[in-house]
Amino acid sequence: MRLTLPDRSRVVVELAVVLLIGAGVLAYRSAYSLLALGQNLSHTSEVVLAWQRAVTHFGNLDSLTENYILLGDPADYAAFGRESARYHQTLKRLAALTRDNAQEAQALARVSRLLAAGEAEMGAAIAMRSGQGAKAARAAYDRGRSLRDQAYAAMASIQREESAALLAMPKRLRQEGARMLPATVVAMLLACFLLLQAHRAAWRQLRERQRSEKRYRRLFEYNQAGVYRRTLDGVLLDANPAAAAILGFDTVEELLAAPVAQLYVHEEDFTAANRALSETGLLASERQLRRHDGTSVWVLVSAALVREPGMPAVVEGTLLDITERKQLEERLFQAQKLEAIGTLAGGIAHDFNNLLTVVSGHTELLLLDGNRSQLDRDRLNMIKTAADGATQLTRQLLAFSRRQILQARAVDLSQLVEQHAGLLRPLIGENIRLDLAVTAEPCWAMVDPVQVGHALVNLIVNARDAMPEGGTLSLATRVVRQTKATPRLPAGVFSVVRVADSGVGMDAATQAKIFEPFFTTKKMGTGLGLASVHGIVEQSGGHVFVASQKNQGTVFEIFFPWIPEPVAEKTATLAADGGAAS
Repeated sequence: MRLTLPDRSRVVVELAVVLLIGAGVLAYRSAYSLLALGQNLSHTSEVVLAWQRAVTHFGNLDSLTENYILLGDPADYAAFGRESARYHQTLKRLAALTRDNAQEAQALARVSRLLAAGEAEMGAAIAMRSGQGAKAARAAYDRGRSLRDQAYAAMASIQREESAALLAMPKRLRQEGARMLPATVVAMLLACFLLLQAHRAAWRQLRERQRSEKRYRRLFEYNQAGVYRRTLDGVLLDANPAAAAILGFDTVEELLAAPVAQLYVHEEDFTAANRALSETGLLASERQLRRHDGTSVWVLVSAALVREPGMPAVVEGTLLDITERKQLEERLFQAQKLEAIGTLAGGIAHDFNNLLTVVSGHTELLLLDGNRSQLDRDRLNMIKTAADGATQLTRQLLAFSRRQILQARAVDLSQLVEQHAGLLRPLIGENIRLDLAVTAEPCWAMVDPVQVGHALVNLIVNARDAMPEGGTLSLATRVVRQTKATPRLPAGVFSVVRVADSGVGMDAATQAKIFEPFFTTKKMGTGLGLASVHGIVEQSGGHVFVASQKNQGTVFEIFFPWIPEPVAEKTATLAADGGAAS
């Protein structure tokens, strides 16, 4: 996770860094000064020691010279040569140590000249001791000693100066430490405090970022709407479980492996969506997507194109399953269409029925005339038969438009189904097997048994016609307790009649039109059979549903409101407007 400090914390960190740099500079200067003082201290100590050695060597030369003058011992003469070599070696060391210090080098040169002259006189005294005698050697020795005393005086002065400088070194070291150390410590402590504050601020921000990310992930994971992120070329980057469920995938991983373009029922919709996102950056539309099992689902897509600097553009969006709403809209549209057609058909049926009454009445009056020839009677009977058939059609139209008068009473639907199954068995044919399964539970409903029987006949005949090569016709009843309302069915208890066949079935386009009047797939059909079934069931306060697939048969289920106990003497007249009159 990349953490960006807020402005205040960033200023604190910058100030702490400046203080640390300052503390580092002070510490460096202090250390450098202490190192320089230490080097000076070491240098001064070494110079003092070298001067002391030089004085010691010269004193030894003095003693050896005096002893040789007095005693003439050759050993003193040899020792004088060795000590002289050591003395000159010490002078070279002093010259090297004082090379960078002009004052010390000048003092060393002056002392060296005196000591060299004194050494020369002492050497001359030793030489005179062998040839000119002790008196001449003593005179040379005295001259050398005078020079030595002058050199001693100069060397003592130098030693005092060097010793004073050496004694002053510790004080200077303490002063330098006292001057630099507090400032360095204060700067470092303040810098540490500021860094600690910045660390706390960064830690708080990190925890808040983690909490925010946890809230976002919880909202992402548990959102009932499908949430996804994808690239413009159709690669899913992330999705939540709801998106996987909407699209029929068992896991999010399976969904992420699927190309987005293949999830669209119509691939041109994917192209159109990308074009809209590229042009406007936003998308809100209804799309039909393909689930993992191949079925379709309607979704409301809301998406936005997100562009971040240095990153490829991604699409972030949500999916809302609106399949149920689309189905409700389709059913509402079908209901409104059937209502409009029913209103028209009901009006026509009434007017046409009045005309047919006139035709039928006058035909019967003409048949009462005994003077008619047989040819005229045959023709009049043909007119009457046609008028009766037309009257039957008007009744079916009235049933579809729910404008007929129904005489409702308590009916056991199981008994009604058993009666019609027995009566219609010869009509079904020998090549069709009839399966009857009625429930033992009371299956009562307040309906018109004649009209419901008429609806059953229509459904059974349709099932027979759907199985020209034979098959199985199933009739069943049951009681359904619907505890929760659904878009298809309200809550309540229902008596259900089920008519199923193993025939040719229907596709979705045919199912959408089967309850429309005059729609038929039969060569000789009127297209009013299922329309009248729909009208009778709806006028009785029931619901009819159909489920079918091509070459897999058809199932019709009729739901009537269940009554808790039959009252045989109680009946009701269901008027054309759906009201009831006793």
